[in-house]
Amino acid sequence: MTADWRHALATIEAQFPFRYRTSGAGGRGVDLWSRLPMKDIGTLSLESVREPAIQATLLASGHPLRLFAVHTSWPVDPASAARRNRQLVLLAEHARATKLPLVAVGDFNISPFSPHFRRLLTDGNLRSAADGFGWQPTWPTFLPPAGIQIDHGFVSPAVSVQSFRRGAGNGSDHLPIVMDLML
Repeated sequence: MTADWRHALATIEAQFPFRYRTSGAGGRGVDLWSRLPMKDIGTLSLESVREPAIQATLLASGHPLRLFAVHTSWPVDPASAARRNRQLVLLAEHARATKLPLVAVGDFNISPFSPHFRRLLTDGNLRSAADGFGWQPTWPTFLPPAGIQIDHGFVSPAVSVQSFRRGAGNGSDHLPIVMDLML
């Protein structure tokens, strides 16, 4: 999330009365906007200073749901790929330690074909919310034939996925993901 995106989204802020924002290097960060009340909210340590991750407990009809909002490092060279992989290891550790039903969402900068993706699922006791809903590339919007899915939702066993789909383009180089979930 950048200052430009925050400004552009100001027109819909009233629809999301609960918000939390992180600030990273260069004015970037991760924002969490929710219609559901949130508590126990703060940063999630994934060793990222560029775009710190968020963790929060959302109250869905009085039932707690833990949420991680994540943007891992871009794997553009061996060092940044190693950093992204380390963030995935830390995310799996946080997921395993969470006792509540869990949803992790964001731009993970990894395709489902990577062994690091599979390790995150196995080590974090998670599953991809997209499983069973077909191939749904989310990036890059400017070159659809080369599209891959790097934006994901992951859920713990206590969360049932009713649907997973891509949303309409919104000016980003990524398509949003939309999940219907049930505890």
